[in-house]
Amino acid sequence: MKRIHYLLACGLSLLLASNGPFALAIDPASTPVAPVLNGWVETGIHPQSEGKLISDFPDREWWDEFQDPYLSTYINAAVRNNPNLNIAQHRVEEARALVKQNVALEMPSADISPSFYRIGLPNQGSFVGVKTPHSIRAYTIPLQASYELDLWGRNLNQIRSAKRQAEATELQAKATINSVMSEVASAYINLLRSDALVKMQTENLSLLQRVEALKRSQNQAGLVSYDEVLRSERDAAEAKTTLSGYQQQLSIFAHELAILTGSPPASQDQLERGNIETLSLPKETETGLPSDLLKRRPDILAQEKLLESSKLDVSVARKALLPKVNLSALFVLGALNFNKLFDWSNLVNLQSAVVSQPIFKGGKLMAEIGYRKAKQKEQLENYRLTILNAFKDVENSLSQVRAGYETMDSNAQRLALTQKDLGLTESLVQQGLAPRLNELQTQSEVIRYRQLAIQSKADTAIATVSLYKALGGGF
Repeated sequence: MKRIHYLLACGLSLLLASNGPFALAIDPASTPVAPVLNGWVETGIHPQSEGKLISDFPDREWWDEFQDPYLSTYINAAVRNNPNLNIAQHRVEEARALVKQNVALEMPSADISPSFYRIGLPNQGSFVGVKTPHSIRAYTIPLQASYELDLWGRNLNQIRSAKRQAEATELQAKATINSVMSEVASAYINLLRSDALVKMQTENLSLLQRVEALKRSQNQAGLVSYDEVLRSERDAAEAKTTLSGYQQQLSIFAHELAILTGSPPASQDQLERGNIETLSLPKETETGLPSDLLKRRPDILAQEKLLESSKLDVSVARKALLPKVNLSALFVLGALNFNKLFDWSNLVNLQSAVVSQPIFKGGKLMAEIGYRKAKQKEQLENYRLTILNAFKDVENSLSQVRAGYETMDSNAQRLALTQKDLGLTESLVQQGLAPRLNELQTQSEVIRYRQLAIQSKADTAIATVSLYKALGGGF
């Protein structure tokens, strides 16, 4: 009843005029106040201006765990310049504007439309001694005001639904931030990986070419068969092909990193970066409880807001079946002479209260209710699916991180053993107990295991980035 009394007071105040026909007396205390949503006001600019979504999410800079200053630089550049993040920010602004539009439903509306009319008459001379004019001119200033009484809360529910959609858009923007940050980190780590692989493969190719030259000399001396020469040529050719692949990957990751930071594709030489071997890996990653994930993942929270919005939309569709009450007032000043236009004795006014009740619309309203209910069920399933995918992302990332560390340990052990073998071989070569060829081949094996160690470290680092992303940005 309090809400009905408030709406009636707003509507009646619209119809009361004082101090002239255009001075509508609206009580400021009874005017609906612009709602506030999550720290921002729909009718004003965001208090923190743009960049608010960046400053409060994620709540920990997880990329600092890798202790690479260049990585932080690229992530900050992406936050400022990435087109997808700019698009997400504009979508937030669009959603906030839609909330403002819906807030206007609770406000009175007023229109003024001054007009001038000229009516041409046929030339008929005079009538009863009075000469008839060739035309008649008329001036009018109509002012119309209207207000819909939201007796059933339909407009209020529309505002609430728009708010939930705006909140969902903000959360989706946060999810985009999280995604872009992880993409930048992955591209940067892949770039470091490619750097190391290209360098090592260049060394390996040089060694295999030296092996090929030794094999060729030994064949000419009759010490080895030509088959061994062919095998050494094949190994050198494969190494050269592998090097070309690594160089191509290096260019691709350099281009990807440049695009993610909002810059044109750049060559690998233009991008400053560190070294994969000095990149630190977090030893422990806190995942929290499963319930924490539901409160942290922005995509889950966004789907929750969309589910709430769809529930409100069902209520709006149902209330469309109820009567509408519209209060209106019309004030018109009119005169045939412009000098007499503002003579208040010419004022015509009309006040009305119109009640409209839908009776038959061909099933449109019931179809709208059915559509909104189906949409609500769809959003519920989307919500469940998003939660399941979130848990899957976390579990997959955890498995990849665990497997990555195990592979790193295995490759480190194999590399240590091969380096020990190389030391023994070098000692035998220096003593003249083994040929130089054995040392070159063992050095090539060491490079291969170093490459595997780099591969496993980069894979583990990227799996850690995926885990941070799956956790909603890190803890």
